[in-house]
Amino acid sequence: MDRLVSKILGNCSPLVILVSWIAIASMWSLLNLWGYICYKPKPVSVYPTYNASEDVTVVTATIDTDDSFKDAIATWRIGGGPKEIIVVTAEAVFDKLQRMARRIDPEKHFIRVIKAHRANKRVQLAAGIAQVKTPIFVTADDDVFWPAGLLPNLLACFEDPDIGGATVAGGVTPVAEFWTMWEILGDFRMASLAVTRCASSTVDGGITALSGRTSAYRTELFRGDGILNRFVNERWMGKYPVSSADGCALTEAIVCRGWKIYIQKCPETELVTTVKNDWTWLLQVVRWCRDHWRQNLKALFVCPRQSWKYPFTTVGRIREMLQPVSSIVKCILILNIFYYRQTRKVAHTFAYETLCLIACAMFSQIPQMLPLLPHLRKNPTHMLYLPCWAVFCYIRGFISLYALLTLHVTVWGTRRIIEHPVLSLAGKDMRSM
Repeated sequence: MDRLVSKILGNCSPLVILVSWIAIASMWSLLNLWGYICYKPKPVSVYPTYNASEDVTVVTATIDTDDSFKDAIATWRIGGGPKEIIVVTAEAVFDKLQRMARRIDPEKHFIRVIKAHRANKRVQLAAGIAQVKTPIFVTADDDVFWPAGLLPNLLACFEDPDIGGATVAGGVTPVAEFWTMWEILGDFRMASLAVTRCASSTVDGGITALSGRTSAYRTELFRGDGILNRFVNERWMGKYPVSSADGCALTEAIVCRGWKIYIQKCPETELVTTVKNDWTWLLQVVRWCRDHWRQNLKALFVCPRQSWKYPFTTVGRIREMLQPVSSIVKCILILNIFYYRQTRKVAHTFAYETLCLIACAMFSQIPQMLPLLPHLRKNPTHMLYLPCWAVFCYIRGFISLYALLTLHVTVWGTRRIIEHPVLSLAGKDMRSM
């Protein structure tokens, strides 16, 4: 073992390599924090070009919603809601959602429920987008809750005529009375992602992707040119139909045609959402990792012009793709340090050595903890879960590797599939809608 390690590492000890690795990664994290601190949201105009109650339609897709959907819609209407909310669902639950919509909107003024021919989020969103009659539409998940000023502040981004899409940031709200570890990990992930997106928006104006939870788009960009048909019928490697990553696909449709995108992060736009509150959250992580792999590979090799246009964002993509390598290398170095100390026969107990191993493992995740500083400042009690986050960061690297090896798997993974004859209409595409 010593000979093998010495051949690989030469004269450098594993500890020196690990510390150097962490120092370089920490510099990137600090650069992201600097970009986050310098970030400025778009100001709301005194005389805005777009008014939410006249110029915005919300499109949401749902198949297995519960009573919280009514609460979500109620928040979308607070403080000047959209002109219309289009709820797109499947045949099996259409009547149920119609009844719910009539309870919320008895006069049928602002909620419209329509059916898609398949219980597929992309198909459902495309069906809703095709029905939009306003200049701006917003896609929203059925489990997001908006603050009162979200729409006016989100519309402020479109005062810039070059911006084709805008997104927001947010956090997690617990499903039950008390937080679970999984929900806090989900909150950490969203906080880290917000720092990364704000930093890239500050440094070079790019964002890796608009969020599927809530984002706004210019309707004109999705008219004609077969864009909705491509959105629905996208296939990975020309073979495997993709049904998730709707936000990534809509982002690609905008950015590859030269339009800018932006993240509007301010207290007025910080939405909250729910995540799985048990181990099944990891299934969501697997799906997100697959989505990010596909998007990053396409951004680098299918639309490389945009990668050169946003170099800081591109470096962030590459770092994300190197997560599996980082996790594996860190594990090898830490275990080698532990092995080296054992072979030296240092007069310490095994418990002491194990404690040193744990401390070293925690120390190596400092670059992943730095982006959480703004979140921990607001939620200091979440610091108790930093060890869980450190462990998850190791696991996430291996999850990312697994996701890379299973990119052909394109199923949703965490949504209940409704068994209904309408699903058999797989051959139907957007031309027939």
